[in-house]
Amino acid sequence: MQPSGMFFATTERMMRNRIAQAGGFTLIELMVVVVVIGILAAIAIPNFMSMRQRAKEASVKANMHTLQLAAEDFCSLADGSYPENPTNTVGAVLSAVGLIAAGDAGNYPQLIADQCPGTMNTVSTTVNALIPGDNNYGNAFSPQSNSLDALAAVPVPGPAAPAHVDNPAANASGEGTVYWGPMGTAGATAMQGYVIYGDGDEGILTIDLRSGH
Repeated sequence: MQPSGMFFATTERMMRNRIAQAGGFTLIELMVVVVVIGILAAIAIPNFMSMRQRAKEASVKANMHTLQLAAEDFCSLADGSYPENPTNTVGAVLSAVGLIAAGDAGNYPQLIADQCPGTMNTVSTTVNALIPGDNNYGNAFSPQSNSLDALAAVPVPGPAAPAHVDNPAANASGEGTVYWGPMGTAGATAMQGYVIYGDGDEGILTIDLRSGH
């Protein structure tokens, strides 16, 4: 039997015996019950909080993989190139590499996200966004903070991990935010790769995702 189960069983037997004797509870017995409850709370509450934090970090990791899938979908539409910012369209990238005329870019409106930086309510709002909509791409730690942000483009191996930020304000990036890190020349629009970071409970998550992985 688990320690918590033994505590409950002991307390239950004490209460039943006392009731059977029809004599009520003594101060000592009440103090024992309070101590038992305190011990159980000291065991259960930290475990519960830890489980909540792990669940939130799992949501960040899921968002990282969702962004990776959207990026690879974009790449297949853009003839092997990636966008500098998730809001660059397939047409803009194809035009940047000279595969279509600039005037034809509007014929390829697909993009990874409608807004970046963006929150659960703004990242994906149109049918052109490759990240799923319906307010699914949210920040599990702070729903009003950014769930997606972009780093400045840096040639291979790409931008370094951003700094961890605890309790970001509304419309700010930090804990719970996923970062798009383009690999290439800043300002070129078309990139050769990317790196994805996630800001977790106590720091940047170690499972950074890169193009081709």
